[in-house]
Amino acid sequence: MKVLFLGIILLCSVWGQTQKIDSILRKELKNQFANTEVAVALIRGDQIEYLGYRQSEDELSHVDNQDRIFEIGSITKVFTAMILAQMHLEGKVDVNQAVRKYTKLKIKGKPEFTFRQLANHSSGLPRLPGNALDYMEKSPENPYQYYDYKALKEYLAKELELQFEPGSGNLYSNLGSGLLAVVLGEVDGKCPEDLYGDRIFRPLEMNQSSTDRGTLKEEQLVGGLNAEGGSQSYWDFSVLGGAGCILSTVTDLSRFALYCLNSDQAVNQLMRSEYYQINDGMKVGLGWHLIGLRDRSELLWHNGATGGFSSSMLLDPDRKLGVILLSNISPMSPNGQLMDRLGMRVMELLKREEK
Repeated sequence: MKVLFLGIILLCSVWGQTQKIDSILRKELKNQFANTEVAVALIRGDQIEYLGYRQSEDELSHVDNQDRIFEIGSITKVFTAMILAQMHLEGKVDVNQAVRKYTKLKIKGKPEFTFRQLANHSSGLPRLPGNALDYMEKSPENPYQYYDYKALKEYLAKELELQFEPGSGNLYSNLGSGLLAVVLGEVDGKCPEDLYGDRIFRPLEMNQSSTDRGTLKEEQLVGGLNAEGGSQSYWDFSVLGGAGCILSTVTDLSRFALYCLNSDQAVNQLMRSEYYQINDGMKVGLGWHLIGLRDRSELLWHNGATGGFSSSMLLDPDRKLGVILLSNISPMSPNGQLMDRLGMRVMELLKREEK
């Protein structure tokens, strides 16, 4: 009877905290542009709760949108890095070996940046290829769609200039993550959709996730919003897909998060151990940003942004907690950083339940 009583108290406490989180989210999300949509997942151990919101012309309402599909932007980089970790453990690549030894692409100057350095942004590669601007200007609303394999091949062979010696600095690079996925696909003999599908989506039963929007049900797709609240084009990443091409739901990302929270998995251990130290409070592992906390534990964090979407994912492996927020709020809007701010605040509230 005592165990049952304590269980009831715990359930009431969790329910009360969820109500508090909902109240905070509603307060922060009201008065967004019409058609703004936000999907949230709260993870406590193996338990998941979903909260959903949609702004009409007049009011903010609760909606069941855990299976609605958003662009997740740069959270894709964590998936790309996980594939690297898998292939390292299989012996197909070595995270500490030079990438040029595994690819048929010619790279000017034969630099020695490694797979690990691509995944933790210490390779010296610039944020974008130097020849990308001309392609982006063809379609500003969908800037990556024309930058293809031929353009990347030409840039790497003729124009590449590293920003610093590999391993001696840190510069967030969409080029680095895009190149990482290209080379992993070459080694594994797979196109992008099969690379992510065979290695992550299907094993984790992420049945509503894809790198190709054309494979998804149109009625499930959330429309992106621009900085003024108007319609925003989806983004097609072409050859740089490893930096941001995945579309997904909070249901599917919760399955991914539960896998990542299992710290006993060799893949997850590797992703956290191969890092670049930025400062005392921040490291970059394979894909994840590792935020050091005062109690010496770590948060795994990554966010994402495309023209019409912003997102954030935070995981606390020691406490088995997680927060996922997907939205169609433009990163260029006044609330472009809102998902990150809310993610940190909600994670703090989940942690207080432990005390």
